[in-house]
Amino acid sequence: MKRLPFLTSLAAAGASLGSPTVAASNRSVSLEIRKVAWSVRPGLTVNVAAYNGIVPGPLLRVTEGDHLSVNVQNRTTDLQSVHWHGLVASDRVDGVIELGSPAVPVNGSRRYEFTATPGGTRWYHAHRGDGLFSGMFAPLIVDRKHERGNYDREVVLVLHEFGERIETLPPMAAKWKSARIGREGTSELTMLL
Repeated sequence: MKRLPFLTSLAAAGASLGSPTVAASNRSVSLEIRKVAWSVRPGLTVNVAAYNGIVPGPLLRVTEGDHLSVNVQNRTTDLQSVHWHGLVASDRVDGVIELGSPAVPVNGSRRYEFTATPGGTRWYHAHRGDGLFSGMFAPLIVDRKHERGNYDREVVLVLHEFGERIETLPPMAAKWKSARIGREGTSELTMLL
């Protein structure tokens, strides 16, 4: 496949190049979960839950070993949670309600506090309700303490294909439906590079 058609198909599937970065010097950040109208592609707008009103949510970037404090405001009519995928965190802050992490209450807030470890490219996402299959996912980069950083360019690419829940370009939908990933009856794909 040539580069331009590939990038065009990524954009139609919900790819994001260069999400806004949220990383305060004191490593305290705020996320607001709310419903938004998201223009997936020309002619297709869907209502989704999202972090800070954007899909994917803002890139959170910290350094390995930083103490991270994230205040999450829930402006939806459903209980919510945020799972810090790939990080070492206690069950109370890991965002998996089934393992004892408290939910973010309807029209309420919850503070997640933990040490960002191990280093690497991670992501955060909803772990309750329909959030992951709508717009509640985003990159989380934990820079290693001793990262050389001698590379020409860094690009964060987030892919999310909604499968049968929304219409996608026919060639991509046909190709990805054959490789089902996720829950039965959907063809959901999320990738962080």
